[in-house]
Amino acid sequence: MDHGVTRRGFLRRLGAGAAVVAGGGALAGCAGLGGLGARPSTQKTKILLTLRAWGYGSTFLSSATESTVDELVHEYTAPWRQKHPGVDVKILPNVGGPQAMVSALLGGTAPDIYHSWHPDAMFASPGFTTDLTKYLADAHANLGVFNAAQMRVFQQPDGIRGLPAYLGIVTLASNNSIIDAAGLERPAPGWSHQDYATLCQKISQTGGGNIVGGAFGLGNVGSPTGYLPPNCVLEGFGGSYVDPKDGAVCTLDSPQVQEAMNWIYPLARTFAIASPAKGGSLHQGTLGMALASTWDMIYYATTWVGFQWFFCDMPSFPATQAPVTSATSDFYALNPRSKYLDLAWDLLYWMSFDPYWQRGMMKVFLLSPSLVSLWDEWVTKVQTYAPPLADKNLATFARLAQGGHAYPQQFLRYQADVAYQYMNQWGAEIWNQTVSIPEGLQEMTHQVNGLQKTGAAEEAAAASPHPAGQYATPSRAGAGDPPTDGTPYVAVDATSGTVTLLGTGWDIYGTQDACVFYCKPSVHEQGSWICRVDAVSNISCPALSIWAKVGLMARGDLSDDAPMVALHVTGSNGIEWETRQMAGLGPTSASGLLPTGLKGALMQPVSSQAANFLTQPIWLRMDRDRYTWTAKASLDGQTWTTLGAPEVVQMDGCWIGVMATAHNGDFQDKGYIRATMDKLNFTPTTKVQLGIQGTAPAAGPVPANWATLSAANGHG
Repeated sequence: MDHGVTRRGFLRRLGAGAAVVAGGGALAGCAGLGGLGARPSTQKTKILLTLRAWGYGSTFLSSATESTVDELVHEYTAPWRQKHPGVDVKILPNVGGPQAMVSALLGGTAPDIYHSWHPDAMFASPGFTTDLTKYLADAHANLGVFNAAQMRVFQQPDGIRGLPAYLGIVTLASNNSIIDAAGLERPAPGWSHQDYATLCQKISQTGGGNIVGGAFGLGNVGSPTGYLPPNCVLEGFGGSYVDPKDGAVCTLDSPQVQEAMNWIYPLARTFAIASPAKGGSLHQGTLGMALASTWDMIYYATTWVGFQWFFCDMPSFPATQAPVTSATSDFYALNPRSKYLDLAWDLLYWMSFDPYWQRGMMKVFLLSPSLVSLWDEWVTKVQTYAPPLADKNLATFARLAQGGHAYPQQFLRYQADVAYQYMNQWGAEIWNQTVSIPEGLQEMTHQVNGLQKTGAAEEAAAASPHPAGQYATPSRAGAGDPPTDGTPYVAVDATSGTVTLLGTGWDIYGTQDACVFYCKPSVHEQGSWICRVDAVSNISCPALSIWAKVGLMARGDLSDDAPMVALHVTGSNGIEWETRQMAGLGPTSASGLLPTGLKGALMQPVSSQAANFLTQPIWLRMDRDRYTWTAKASLDGQTWTTLGAPEVVQMDGCWIGVMATAHNGDFQDKGYIRATMDKLNFTPTTKVQLGIQGTAPAAGPVPANWATLSAANGHG
């Protein structure tokens, strides 16, 4: 076996050049797809099906081209197309993750069939996925060809919302060189979780240096946060993240979960396994054992060359005498608004149930198949196409995939992002020992389950009829906190139209925004909203944060996790264009943007003392065309520069206004900034404080003359 294989040499051996992005992301084909047939002639076709699949779109390799992957798709969809004359299939870039897919579905640009990395907000509303129940019944489809763990994820209460794209199984890998050097016995079938713990402790005590016993612990595959055990550990003790019968109900406060935490936390705190404080990775000399996943196969082959890593059986746990693991599954779904829905189903059915397509993905990308019958073939193919993995006991993955002991990742049905935030918050409290394990789990579960009522009501509203041609409003993914009680600091000069905000708050980002917001409510019309930012100063912060933000914002409502678009100047990161497509999601953003014609920097150094950090006034503008929002900036209000890409955010009636946030988490939640704006082409009426207000300045709530301070540089 050639242990000296290079990344380039390994990819060449695949015969079609590809690389995997860890965690089930997109992949990219390289130029020179050896062995692929010539692309069919470019005859005009009556029907073009679009497919977002594994393929074009990865940033892992920059040599991928759209035409290259088109050839790949034509090669591996050829049998289906031969049965459907006049139909062609085109692949679309698989980039941006679930948020990009949500945006495309809302904006009407989604493909007929789409791939996603895991079930998420797309499963919350019938507007995002087509119920496949009738199609599957008419086709007499045998769902038993998939691992049962996969289908439990896709069988939602209102129907079957997707079919597995592939099954990612996680097993254990042992670094036999470390174990042998310590004079210890290697893992063997039938070993228990206590045997695992003992081996981890001995390796960590005898290895020295930065060696950690294992990486079975916190923040690994199957855990939504960095402080909780992976799903396979909870399942091993008889617990779970959510009620298996109801994905809306969190069960982290059960005695079984407490028992799992009592087992794993001492191991993590002594660094016998990886922990949030210590960390861990799959590198030679740093770990004795590690969780290993099928979607990292190319990584293993190119990084573990010459290492004595070996895939081994999971240990057994008290509630599951058979080995347990985590299983994740990408999925394919049908766009409910496809013009060719029946034809798209026919292609999806073929991709899901016919082995030909999956064999192609196994060959090119080493993807593990969703069809249980292909797992032994996958073992053979991986060893053939990746010789460095030939002696690594890949059969352990196949046994887990075929044996019914692969437990799926448990996804919360409502408001997953916000729920995970609660989990992480209380997981950190437990880890830092500021609360006991039972107390932390109870608080965590109470807050997560508090999301259920809101989610259920909004999901029902989303399913109500809508006018023809309009998209149903998706159910909210977040619970959202209402505006903070108290008086937001806003002053308006009726003569000049100048608006002055005293802004506090942690940030406009994540899943909870915090800022002062002066806005106009319930705006439904299309058009442009404009303001000029004249002055930004730090009233009481020790300095101006590089992420202090001042500018325009539109929100679906006044909860702190609402859908929103925001265009703002920042302390040191230029202008930022930020969007949250659905409530409760983390937003996407583009920063470092600047208007054409700007000479020098936008802001003075934030560490300086300045009555106004802006070097000159900046005009900001947001254009709305139904659900599409576009950001623009100008130095004179006449010549506009489009910033970033247009974004789709579904807000029918929204709150539009000006905002300021100090990003005062940089200063222990203390301090305010002062922002002065004018030239608004709309009239705000409502003063709102979103999120945590922060600590008042030492001199009192606000300086006595805060609203009348003149701006520097002669503007404002």
